[in-house]
Amino acid sequence: MSTFQLEIVSAEQEIFKGDVKNAHFTGAMGKMEILPGHTPLLTCLIPGMISYKTDTQQAIYVSGGFLEVQPHRVYVLADVVERETELDEQLIEDSINQKRHELSSSEVEYSTALAQLAELSAKIQLIQHVRKLRK
Repeated sequence: MSTFQLEIVSAEQEIFKGDVKNAHFTGAMGKMEILPGHTPLLTCLIPGMISYKTDTQQAIYVSGGFLEVQPHRVYVLADVVERETELDEQLIEDSINQKRHELSSSEVEYSTALAQLAELSAKIQLIQHVRKLRK
């Protein structure tokens, strides 16, 4: 099976650099899969999971950033990156419940609360995805 070079960096560090068989991203227009030979593309990433397959399936959370696809190379410049091991599921669940409660109040900035709720939901999805991979 052919591969392509994937490079994921954040402002703090290089997260991953290597050959992958495929990669999945959450872009501004929805979820997308990149395979070897994909058409060149430049798009924004929204909070969500990046998963990629080397010999095993890997996944990380990004809070946003940019994705550039070239014929044999894919670059990700991420705002914030968190691995599943860095996430506290109970704290995230509590935060989700708090944000839902805030949304029922008339004194909340809805767009901000909804954006925060989307980020928290994406983190929970990453935890569930990685848990599924381990089974």
